[in-house]
Amino acid sequence: MARRRTKATRGLLFISLLLCLSAFAGAPKTAPIKEPPRETLKWGDTEILVERTTTATPDDLQLPFYAGAKFREGYTRRLMTKDGAPLNYLASVTLTSTDKAEKVAQDYSQRLPGKPKPETIQDRNGKRIVLAVASQQEVRTVTIVSTKAGSEIRLTRAIKQADPPPLPESKIVSPGQMGPRRGPGRGPGGGPGRPGRPGRRGGTKV
Repeated sequence: MARRRTKATRGLLFISLLLCLSAFAGAPKTAPIKEPPRETLKWGDTEILVERTTTATPDDLQLPFYAGAKFREGYTRRLMTKDGAPLNYLASVTLTSTDKAEKVAQDYSQRLPGKPKPETIQDRNGKRIVLAVASQQEVRTVTIVSTKAGSEIRLTRAIKQADPPPLPESKIVSPGQMGPRRGPGRGPGGGPGRPGRPGRRGGTKV
């Protein structure tokens, strides 16, 4: 049981690193950030190589582009060991279409393996339609958002190709080790305080 928990914890931390990389490099509607196509990161005592591209194709995503849609942005990220063994892969593309979101969703429902049913999600981030195809090691998603001009389509593909390297116990941060949080009214001069920042988990640049 302890071994399973350790493996799950390592996987969770590693996925968090991958998501941080993708959010930092691929967040839409922000000023473009220039990043090197190849970079070395430190994961505990292990060096991890990151390879990036600034575009992605249907072959990269294993998802079709919607007919008539315009390409807005895309990227791929590959994480591997120093020896070149693959660890994780992430690809993403954003398209825009003049068709309504519901029409786009029905088209993808018919074209994806297994013909998944569109699922409508409503939360604080807004309303969107999501379709997903998943296996034990791979997830492909289609996210569609209604816009004034029609719809925005976000295609993503994530693959876990191997278990992450073990993170040393000294690098694992428990909730009790995180920095204290300031509540309202505790900032300097009696003003509103800023939330404390959680401890870093080893994803530093070399």
